[in-house]
Amino acid sequence: MLIMSNIFMSTSLLWLAKDAAGCFDEPIADGQCDKSIYGMKAESFITTIATVAAVLSALFMPICGALVDYTPHRKLVGIVTAIIMIAIQTAQIGTVEQTWLAMGILQALAAFIYQLQLVALYAYIPEVARQVGEVTMTRFSSHFTLSQFSMSVIFLATITGISIVLNSSAVVTGQISQGVNTVTSMICFSVGWFKYLTPRPALRAVPEGHWLLLEGFKQNWNTVKSVQNNYKHGLRYFLVAVVFAEACT
Repeated sequence: MLIMSNIFMSTSLLWLAKDAAGCFDEPIADGQCDKSIYGMKAESFITTIATVAAVLSALFMPICGALVDYTPHRKLVGIVTAIIMIAIQTAQIGTVEQTWLAMGILQALAAFIYQLQLVALYAYIPEVARQVGEVTMTRFSSHFTLSQFSMSVIFLATITGISIVLNSSAVVTGQISQGVNTVTSMICFSVGWFKYLTPRPALRAVPEGHWLLLEGFKQNWNTVKSVQNNYKHGLRYFLVAVVFAEACT
């Protein structure tokens, strides 16, 4: 639901950016607005948000990964990132003409923090797999995926239905989406992190003479070398494809 709410939020932000740039002051022949605001094309505002979030993720995810692997603070990372995301969702209920730029900045931050949340969350998956075995984990994974996409569809249908009934604008629909998502996020994150996801010890110790904040980057570099040396005919091309697919998304 957190991911799906971005559809409504992005639509709201794009409309507000184009409105602020004056795109609706006169008819647009081809449907594309070439006007700029704050040094960027209004049409490219959402793309700019995604770019900023991606750069922040690339820079800070290895650091977050090191905190998860080399310290016993995995659960703390998950709780803190969840609280930040809920706070941003709450603030974005106030997305209006006067606040759209600040909310766009928060949107980039939210997308970045979401990636850090996944780093902490996904660290539990290999441990679960080792405990329950391959067959059971395969069943679990299918249930996880089914639940994730089912809730995405339910949230999308619910907010769309509300917007049709109320005949609300893109901005109001975005506000409704953020309001509903704030409540559901508070409930689901609280149940997940405070009831079910347990504290975990450090998986390994930081090698002597190494710095924790750089260890994640070193580990990534070692993985790249391993893929290049041992899996270059398959995994290497798959990972390169993933890089371009994620950027395209």
